[in-house]
Amino acid sequence: LTVKHDGCEVVRIKNGFHTPAVGGYCDLKLFLFVTKDGHDDGVKVYHICELQVHLKAFLDCKQYTHLPYQADRGDFDPS
Repeated sequence: LTVKHDGCEVVRIKNGFHTPAVGGYCDLKLFLFVTKDGHDDGVKVYHICELQVHLKAFLDCKQYTHLPYQADRGDFDPS
């Protein structure tokens, strides 16, 4: 994939399968640079996106384990 030919390019890979977390959780994260032509103004729009690839067994349990992670990183702290 290249931005020039595909409008998207992988800019970073984090392979969690090499070093699984406590409990064995692991995933593959691809960080993508994505560009798209704007609407009528012709301005390009740029994004960095994270694509997570999971094994089904870990995805099923992630719905229960992700909430404590969000609380730990402060997602619910008042601004």
